[in-house]
Formats: sequence, structure tokens, C-alpha cells
Amino acid sequence: YDRFSNRFFSGGEKFQSILRPLLCIEPSCELQNAVKFLDQNDGSYLGFYQAGNPGEYLMTIQVNMNALKGSPYRIQIGSPFPPIPTASWISGTGGEIEVEFDIATDMGGIAGSTVCEFFFQRNTAMKFGSDCTSFWSTPRTLMVRLGAGATILPGDDLSFAMDRIKNQRQTSYFTSGSVRLQAPAQPVTPLLIID
Repeated sequence: YDRFSNRFFSGGEKFQSILRPLLCIEPSCELQNAVKFLDQNDGSYLGFYQAGNPGEYLMTIQVNMNALKGSPYRIQIGSPFPPIPTASWISGTGGEIEVEFDIATDMGGIAGSTVCEFFFQRNTAMKFGSDCTSFWSTPRTLMVRLGAGATILPGDDLSFAMDRIKNQRQTSYFTSGSVRLQAPAQPVTPLLIID
């Protein structure tokens, strides 16, 4: 609508945006044209913004150098959801566990392998056996190499340490909760040899 409340029926308007953290008044804090607008060519527009950091912001939107009614708008940007473990299963040989997450993680800041207690709560890690290690095969897949004396079984819950895994950009809350361990999709068939 224009300033006289007349509806637009075509596109072509020029939009500008300014996004500024509420507690920062310096011009260096402003993000010019952070909001991207998509012209629907029917008088309507879609605005998109990919949040970087959570917090309160003021968003100013102008059309053809005129501020929209009510602008600047006070908005709250929340933290994205953490990576969620969606599945876990024992390998066919029974020596490893694979845990799959719904999105890419920051891999807990670990580049190589580490002790299992780093990613899992103690009661879970104890079931993985002595000298158990965990490592990331991809940013979405955590592997657990079981140690001697492992007692973990299909149907057990794998409980995660509550302060280790975030999304890849490290803007989410930490992963928490658990995922149920599934049996291997293709277990190795045992072979009995009698002499």
C-alpha cells in the first residue's frame, strides 16, 4: 500500500533495510540491506533475513526512501535449535556405533578422536567398554569405537553430555537428551566351526 492506503498491483518498488542490535547505537553496528526482498510482481514482497546472532534488534524498512509505517520494528531473534540425534545403530560387526544428527554439527570442537565421555554422559559411556573412543566421520555423523568389555545393547538409550555439541555455525543451544540404539541393519552371520 502507498502512503494514501492505495493498494499496489504491480512490483518494481525499491526496498532498503537497516538492522541494528538494540543495545548498540554506533553506526558501525548497523547491517545495511541485511533483509533481502523478493518482488512478487503483484504489489507484494517477501522479505528474508538469515539471523547471525540471537538478541533484540531494531529493523528499519524503507520503500522508495520512505520508512514503512511503524518502522523501525523491534524484533527478537532467538537461538536456532541444536542438532538433534535422529538415529543410532550398531555396525554389522558389533565393534562400532554410528549416531546420525539432523543437521551439521560443530563436532564438539574436536578434529580427531577423543574419549567417549566427552560426548556422552558417564552412565552411557561406561557401557561402551574400556578405552572406547569417539570421532566424527562427517559433521552429521558421530562414530563410537567400542572398547573391551562393552555392555551396550540394541534398545539402550545413548545419553549426550549437555555442553558439547552445537550446530556448525555455533549459534544454537547445545544438544541434549538421548537417542535409542538400533540393531545392525545387516549383522554378520556367526560361523561355527567344529573340529
